[in-house]
Amino acid sequence: MTETQKLSVPTGQAGDHLSWVAIFEDTIAGGAFAEDSSRGAVYVWERDGDAWTLRARLSASAAEPGDRLGTGVAISGDVIVAGGDELGSGGPGVALVFVRPAGGWVDATETARLVPTDAQAGAHFGFSVDCDGSVIVVGAYAHDGTFGDTGKAYVFLEPAGGWSGTVNESAALVASDAAGGDELGIRVAVEGRRVVCGARFAQVVDAGRAGAAYVFEEPAGGWRGEVTECQKLVAPDGEDGDRFGSYVGIRDPWIVAGATRTNSGEGSVYAFACPLPRARLVADGPNGVLVVIESTRPIEAWQLAFAYDPTMLRPVAIERGPDYPAGAPDPVVDLSPVIHCAAADGVAAGLTLAAIYSDDGSITTGPGEQRLLRIVFRRVPAEGEACSLLRFVECLGPAAFPIRNVVTIEGARSIDLATEDVEVCVREDFFIRGDCNGDRWIDVSDAVCILRYLFAALGRDCLEALDADNSDTIELSDAMRVVMYLFQHGSPPAAPFPACGEDRDGDDALTCEVFAPCQ
Repeated sequence: MTETQKLSVPTGQAGDHLSWVAIFEDTIAGGAFAEDSSRGAVYVWERDGDAWTLRARLSASAAEPGDRLGTGVAISGDVIVAGGDELGSGGPGVALVFVRPAGGWVDATETARLVPTDAQAGAHFGFSVDCDGSVIVVGAYAHDGTFGDTGKAYVFLEPAGGWSGTVNESAALVASDAAGGDELGIRVAVEGRRVVCGARFAQVVDAGRAGAAYVFEEPAGGWRGEVTECQKLVAPDGEDGDRFGSYVGIRDPWIVAGATRTNSGEGSVYAFACPLPRARLVADGPNGVLVVIESTRPIEAWQLAFAYDPTMLRPVAIERGPDYPAGAPDPVVDLSPVIHCAAADGVAAGLTLAAIYSDDGSITTGPGEQRLLRIVFRRVPAEGEACSLLRFVECLGPAAFPIRNVVTIEGARSIDLATEDVEVCVREDFFIRGDCNGDRWIDVSDAVCILRYLFAALGRDCLEALDADNSDTIELSDAMRVVMYLFQHGSPPAAPFPACGEDRDGDDALTCEVFAPCQ
């Protein structure tokens, strides 16, 4: 890899410290925190073909010497956020938000100011910033909690009217084991519903102040109030003074953390695989869908909601999957939940599922991939193949408290699930009625097969094939009908018979998942 262009500012001077940078698609933002008597500024370049062109200089509307705007810089979409860790009355620090005008980036001052409700002089709020979509995270590594320089980070959510005026935090992020001098928030990173904060002097068992990275996940109720970490990451070979957590980054499923003082100052970077819990719908056979949840930690409970097209499919059965815990009660299922999605969402029918494995958390599933349920669908059209997208939504159930797609892990902590939709196609349920053993022939072995199903719990994939008289139940009379047809010139099994066909009476009491001779 070779350098293609060196970015600089025509008016730049020695000591400006243009170095804090961020990039998003075709836009680069660079902070020069020491420019103009340390008032600081942020410069914006955009890519034109193979070249980067300087477009704008962003500055504080009431800049003063020593503000240090540009100590932290981040960009997501049309939003640039820049920290000034000594900006504001008394020098507590402020983070400024700049929104790209419709005509493109031009010299401008901030659109909004992010200010913590518990601002402290010298807290260095804004030394580190990051943003992802409508979420901005700002660190204040010298914020004093119970002890000095404990550190703290703040989550800001874009207001309904957009980024404007003064905006206070929606949530504050703190370490559950906070101690003086930890410096939580020296670096922050956010992606989706997960935030990582470095604490370069955090205490670690048997490693002194080796440093740590704290992982925060958005609670089921959203970013509100004070939130503690769900996980503390440390170096497996950490030593006192390593400063692990001096730099952090995140890109699901990976979290990275830098330790600047390992190996006598050589430094190290550590990578952790920390995938978010994920829910997937997986097509299973000609008319089934597996509900799969993947997690790196044991799960105590979960709830899911998804939508489908009722003109194509309808759910007819919910079965326990192979990984559903044997001692847990059956899941709670609502096949017709209240729908309050926006008209544009196109949700006409939905299904909600929930399970609490035990009252005291003694029953869990995972970690790993867990095949929890199997949903059996039937097609609605009379003939042919019927397909529908099954997609996770969060607009089903009570309007005030819609069902969110979440799992509950150890300690009764709820975590939002990453989700993966699937298109399901239900084929015609071709089978031969009376052919219990699925060998394409009707003989006495089929009568025996039906009897074994009734009295010896023999499992069958196509129950409709056992219902010889099409009564929608499997009884002794079905075995007798096969025997009478073979030996007493009795009535043959009901249609479809003797060739492959489908059940056209539309009753869903019995299903046919797989009938190999007709596939």
